[in-house]
Formats: sequence, C-alpha cells, structure tokens
Amino acid sequence: MNTMRLWFAVLGAGLLMAGTLMAAPLFDEAVPMLTLKDGTVLRDAQIKGYLTKVVMVKYREGARTVPYGLFPDEYQAKLVARRPAALSAPKPAKPSTIASKKDTPVNQGADLRFGCNFSVVTVTDAAVTIEIHNESNVEAKMFPEMFVARAYSGEMLPGTQWVGLDNEGRVSVILKRQQLIAPGDVATLQLMVAPTPHESGIQTVQWKD
Repeated sequence: MNTMRLWFAVLGAGLLMAGTLMAAPLFDEAVPMLTLKDGTVLRDAQIKGYLTKVVMVKYREGARTVPYGLFPDEYQAKLVARRPAALSAPKPAKPSTIASKKDTPVNQGADLRFGCNFSVVTVTDAAVTIEIHNESNVEAKMFPEMFVARAYSGEMLPGTQWVGLDNEGRVSVILKRQQLIAPGDVATLQLMVAPTPHESGIQTVQWKD
C-alpha cells in the first residue's frame, strides 16, 4: 500500500512538473519583465488576446495593446503562429425597411474628428472592433464615450469601455479609458457599448455628437 501511494505521489509530481515545463512564458504565464523594442518596460506581463495588428497585454499597472513588431525577437515565432488573419473590409449595409441582425455593420462616422477617422472591422456580441487612424501631427486621446452605436431598433448605444477579447471572442481584460494614438499611427481597439435592445443588433458606429 505504501509503495502504491509513493508511486502515485511520484507520478503526480511528474505531471505537475511537465505541465510547468510546457507553460510558455508571456503566452501562458506572466513574465517578470517584458522590454519592448521601443524601450517600454512592462512588469508581470502576460498576453490576453490577439488582433490582426496588435496584441492585448495585461501587466502590473493595467493593460494595453502592443504592436507585434515591438515584441523582442525571441517571441516573434510564436506570435506569428497565433496572429489571426487580416479581416476583409466590411461591406456597406443594404438599405432595407426590415432590420436584420445579420446585416454587415458599416461605419457612418468616417468624418475627421479629434484629428482622427475610424472604420469598423467587425462586430460581435461582446464588442465592436474599430481601426482608428490618427491623421494629425499630435498624439490623439481616445475615450469610449467619444463613440456611439446605432442599433437596428434605432436606439443609440453609448460606448462604455475599451476591452480586450480572447481567442473565443470573450472579454478577457478591461483597458484604460484613455487610449493614446501616436501621430500618423493606426490603432485597433475593441469597444464595448451599452447592451443592445432585445433581438436587435448593431447597425452602425459613429462619433458621438
């Protein structure tokens, strides 16, 4: 009996050690310090989600998006393997008197504001993914309250939070309310809006008047 217990104890310890060895730092568990190529240092950093152009990273002070190219070379191979394919441009919504939740949402807020314009990439039940282009020569400060979504019911839904989604499309991290976009840069952000009315989807996203 004692021999059997000892065997199970050794087997359990071996499995635990194997699981630990298989965990990939930064991808599956936090790394004590992540130094990006621009010199930024993120402590206790761990990846929480992947977009086409940026990665969602949670760290000791909060969370932020990081372009793929800023990660150290040692992580690039695994990042490439996990990077999702670029999405095609959204199609204009078809005019119709019958609201359809499956219609492709379109951006009707492409006019230039705050030195930026934006386009809708995709819409899910959890969040709206938008690309914001900073066309000015100064840093742009983006807040979720600057945007509003129109439901097919006609109701206007204010933006509430910037979030990060995991590979299954679920919210995995809440980002800071203020997201900074460098002059001439493009940022891909995921916007959570107020809940949509029953059985009504999001038709458009626009700047809040």
